[in-house]
Amino acid sequence: MSQEFELPENEHAFEAEIIKAGSSLQPVIRSAFQTYRNQLAAIREQALSIVVTDENDVEGMAKARQFRLQLVPVRTGTDKKRKELKQESLDMGRAIDGGAKVIINDIEAVEAHLLLQETFKQRAEEARLDERMNARLKELEPYREAYNPIASEIRTMSDEQFKQTLTVAEVMLERKKEQELAEQNARIRAERQAKIEPYVQYSQHPLEYPWEKYDEQHFAAELETAKQAHANAVATLARERAELQRRQEELEAQNQKLAQENAEKERARQEEEARRIQAERIANATRNAAMELQPVVPKQQEALPWELPDGEIPVSVSENKPLKEYIFDLEIIQIKWRDEIEKGNQDLAFVWNSVTDVINNARPFAK
Repeated sequence: MSQEFELPENEHAFEAEIIKAGSSLQPVIRSAFQTYRNQLAAIREQALSIVVTDENDVEGMAKARQFRLQLVPVRTGTDKKRKELKQESLDMGRAIDGGAKVIINDIEAVEAHLLLQETFKQRAEEARLDERMNARLKELEPYREAYNPIASEIRTMSDEQFKQTLTVAEVMLERKKEQELAEQNARIRAERQAKIEPYVQYSQHPLEYPWEKYDEQHFAAELETAKQAHANAVATLARERAELQRRQEELEAQNQKLAQENAEKERARQEEEARRIQAERIANATRNAAMELQPVVPKQQEALPWELPDGEIPVSVSENKPLKEYIFDLEIIQIKWRDEIEKGNQDLAFVWNSVTDVINNARPFAK
């Protein structure tokens, strides 16, 4: 296996680098590296002529090692010389910088002195302007919360302009204080309106009143008075409501009692009316029963020692007809009435019961 290297044109490459230095330094650099250049030239061609193509070429590999080891001190010597030359260059650079700095510092000190003399009038004017600016800023200090001046403008403006600026600052501060006072009053009014709103109808003033005019103690007294009036009104309203409730309950009780009395009267009237109607029905039924009994009652009558409970149906017997026959005739009529009673004639049932009582009372006298 073989390797090929592209080797630079050493002579031309070296000169190309040397030219970068000044013409006065080129001979020094050539002389310093000439020994190492000669040593490289002595073995360069022989070293490059060695080409190993077989792993059995032991002699070729040994020569390559020999030449490589000969080149090591050439390379390290060249690098050591480079460092020496570079250190000399660095030391010279520092010496150059240091010497120049001393001279420059001296020059700058003289220039500064001369500049002070040259600008004496200008500096005096600047000092006057600074002094005037500081005095004006001090005048504007009370208005700084409303007006923030620009120092450079205050420094250069005329006295008339500064006078106008001072007036503007005074107006701005006054407006700012008025605005802050208005905002504070609005806040106090809102807070106090919120506190007194539930009791405002008991206050001396309406809700829209400017409550901020009161001091804290006066407003607290006004609020307490309104609260107390509200509490009294609430208590009075509660008592009135309780009294109204009591009167309503009393009236309801009276109405209920009157309704009950009227209901009792109405029931009594209805019961009386029912009794009257029933009495009429009984009277009618009794008259009808009397007509039914006429056939069994002789024209010549003698009053019996008993009669129907209502006294409207006299039952008498003839001297010629035994009492038992009258009882029999009455029983026959009862049998006839039974059919009517079963059909729902309750009035006839009452008479039927009365006739039964007559029969029962007369039976002991029948012979």
